Amino acid sequence: DLGHNSHAYEALTQIPDSSRQLDCLRQLVVVLCERSQLQDLVEFPYVNLHNEVVGIIESRARAVDLMTYNYYELLYAFHIYRHNYRKAGTVMFEYGMRLGREVRTLRGLEKQGNCYLAAINCLRLIRPEYAWIVQPASGAVYDRPGASPKRNHDGECTAAPTNRQIEILELEDLEKECSLARIRLTLAQHDPSAVAVAGSSSAEEMVTLLVQAGLFDTAIALCQTFKLPLMPVFEGLAFNVKQ
Repeated sequence: DLGHNSHAYEALTQIPDSSRQLDCLRQLVVVLCERSQLQDLVEFPYVNLHNEVVGIIESRARAVDLMTYNYYELLYAFHIYRHNYRKAGTVMFEYGMRLGREVRTLRGLEKQGNCYLAAINCLRLIRPEYAWIVQPASGAVYDRPGASPKRNHDGECTAAPTNRQIEILELEDLEKECSLARIRLTLAQHDPSAVAVAGSSSAEEMVTLLVQAGLFDTAIALCQTFKLPLMPVFEGLAFNVKQ
């Protein structure tokens, strides 16, 4: 309560009972967040407590409304400080997916694109053979046409799993998601009524929405990026000409 953060952390590390120690760690994280003393929170060494503090912040990130307090950006900073770029990228990718589902505004779509771009930049800091993330469990799980071959944790190509709980996303997949996010924003800026559905729409659904909005060039670009058939675009264009 006196704001002696370093002393509180040192005392925490000396607690012999692991259950009590975890309770105190959780309290320390919450208090530092509430006081916006994030530098201390990020920079404490957390010897033998790293996984625990990550778990606490992850739980709060997933439980708290995205517009109330942004634990995702805190977790991103936590991993960047420790040069764990893959984890940092995963955090921002999950954040972007949640924004698309839960914050159905222009600002949410703008932020979604920025999150995906941050995730891409994280993977670009990693050697190419390790530039992949495990798709967050709380995100939208789907197979995209033209997606890169999925790999196991050793980097070897694998057949599509029947259990969809784990999916590997490579840099190319994230770049496609970022492109899709920009196109969602383009549609929403052109037609504000589309904001409510654009954020979580698949590439196929976006093609339909773009054609309906008359954004044929954008629809063609999206089809080329995701290797989707162009027929719906041409049909929409032909129908538009007849009107």
